[in-house]
Amino acid sequence: MFSNCLIRGRTFTINPMRYG
Repeated sequence: MFSNCLIRGRTFTINPMRYG
């Protein structure tokens, strides 16, 4: 789960729940 979020980069920090 988090792996995919980290790939996004800043998007993860903006909306971790949405991309997580």
